[in-house]
Amino acid sequence: MNQVYICADFGSDGAENIRRATQYAGFVYGHDMIPIAPAMYSGALNLSLPKDLRRMRETRKSKIWNGGELWVFGDRTTPEMREEIRSFQALNGANARVRYVSDTELERFYSRRRQGGRKFRRK
Repeated sequence: MNQVYICADFGSDGAENIRRATQYAGFVYGHDMIPIAPAMYSGALNLSLPKDLRRMRETRKSKIWNGGELWVFGDRTTPEMREEIRSFQALNGANARVRYVSDTELERFYSRRRQGGRKFRRK
């Protein structure tokens, strides 16, 4: 199974970050891939403190090289997300696979899942 780095707009609310990262990880698992979700660590930090925010950014940068693919979640990208995308592309060159997952696509996935539908096939 390939690994997917989760790129998303995570804020300073650790509990909300973990909830969203869990949702995104479920989507990745639903596509028979292994998620890399550094935001899951945000519960161990106080992201309103500059030192902890810096640690989270360093964690994200250190994990990006693990992903065989990078999936961008959400309908908008932040400057930090665009930097992660650029870093991933620089590391992987022409082989960089970046996928954009809209909020609508995520909602459809979980709607089908709640209804007992089959997994989505990888695009």
